[in-house]
Amino acid sequence: MIGDWFIEWYPKQQYEDIRDGKLPMDCPNSVCRKPVLMNKGKLKQAPKEMEAAVRPVSGALHWLQVTNAPYPDLVSFLTEPAEQNRTKFFRSGYWEGINV
Repeated sequence: MIGDWFIEWYPKQQYEDIRDGKLPMDCPNSVCRKPVLMNKGKLKQAPKEMEAAVRPVSGALHWLQVTNAPYPDLVSFLTEPAEQNRTKFFRSGYWEGINV
């Protein structure tokens, strides 16, 4: 079970295409990491020939800034005890250089 897919971390055009079911996003669970399509708020496995968009770390950093989140940096957000269910798949191995 993934607590939050954080689709808002994608660039605007990718976000809109994901939201509209045109572009698959990657499943953040390291066991899966397969392309997943969103269709009217529901998720389904994308066709194998579709390549998934990957959330850029810059999108996560930007999200922290524009939401006025109470965290000084991404690592603080990812390691916040109250956010553990939402962030667990992004703490290690999702982005190069972030392993907390």
